[in-house]
Amino acid sequence: AGIRATCSYTVNQQGESIDYYLQAPSGPPTNLSVEILSSSSLSINWVPPPLGVVEGYIIQYSGIDPQLINGGDTRSDILEGLTQGVTYQFNVFAYSDLPSSESNKVTVLLDTPQISYLTAEP
Repeated sequence: AGIRATCSYTVNQQGESIDYYLQAPSGPPTNLSVEILSSSSLSINWVPPPLGVVEGYIIQYSGIDPQLINGGDTRSDILEGLTQGVTYQFNVFAYSDLPSSESNKVTVLLDTPQISYLTAEP
């Protein structure tokens, strides 16, 4: 198994110590794929990390604020308002208490619905 990111801290409140332990998922989501739906939208799909609890996902891509997707059972998202003819790189992170330290990437040229993803990196 790989290394899991954790963080612990103690809070003292009115003389009482409370310990908190935060964990990140075992790794990033895998098997990223993209389906172009129109000249301005696409569906991005993934498989959850193999171990650990996932509370949700973070999708990060060119020029747009990261999108937070709540729900560890979620395995896809539809992204709209994209620009035709632009190449986008998407990074998908899993998170629980903390985000995974790594993401998986897929690069897409948003052209026509017949075009699939160009490259995907583990």
